[in-house]
Amino acid sequence: MPEQAALPKLSRHLLYEQVAEVIERFIREFGLWGKYLPSERELARRFEVNRETIRKGLAVLGKRGVIGRRERQGTRVAARIRPRVVVTWFPDRPGSGYVSEILSGLAVAAGTAEWDVNYGDSGRPGDRRAFLESLRGRRMDGLVLISVSDRELVKELLTFWQGPTVVVDHCFPELPVTGVRDDSQGGARQAVEHLLALGHRRIGYVEASEREENTWRYDGYAEALQTAGIQPEEERSPANCCWENRIPRRRSSHLTTAGHGACGRRPRPGA
Repeated sequence: MPEQAALPKLSRHLLYEQVAEVIERFIREFGLWGKYLPSERELARRFEVNRETIRKGLAVLGKRGVIGRRERQGTRVAARIRPRVVVTWFPDRPGSGYVSEILSGLAVAAGTAEWDVNYGDSGRPGDRRAFLESLRGRRMDGLVLISVSDRELVKELLTFWQGPTVVVDHCFPELPVTGVRDDSQGGARQAVEHLLALGHRRIGYVEASEREENTWRYDGYAEALQTAGIQPEEERSPANCCWENRIPRRRSSHLTTAGHGACGRRPRPGA
């Protein structure tokens, strides 16, 4: 590591992990493949931490295969670090604008971090089984699931893969996965609050997909009504009711028709 290279300030949380990340970044930036790192004492001085923290950070890099440590020889960087691999799996609708944008963002982030990305989909049952079986022996660092709302499917997947897993657009608090999703609940709540502020009290809810795919959107709708002292009704009742329309995917133009059909009921909602 060049002496003149400026090291970032570290927070006090899990210092050794931060040390590992910074050292790995410098290895990549300065092309230190096959070279020796400074001694633990020197690294501790430059990071302004104790040697035990440096030792733990180097141990993390050793487990990743980034460095090798030998008694009395020092710490040597691997000849070349294997590209870190993340596998992305999505349902059979990769052509939709929403999923395409997610995949595009993933590709950009992976490219910046020099990660390799492999893709798979669940278009056919045979593809699904083959993909699950392939996870057993595949060398990979993480798995990203996009728009997978089937809890049982995720549980089955975790019997094949026990590594880091991120679910995009859904979350399962009871499973050992990380969920990342947009604020559908907050968005729906704000939309209803806006209509309430305009004086509307009979506010309908048209759902274009299966409720279990996004339960939070309806929660936001119901929450805003309840805060205003209005009780939402699940039944197809005159006011503040929810119409769930089973609209085939990739036929979004039917949403307008379904919405008009639902709102055509008497008495009609005001918004």
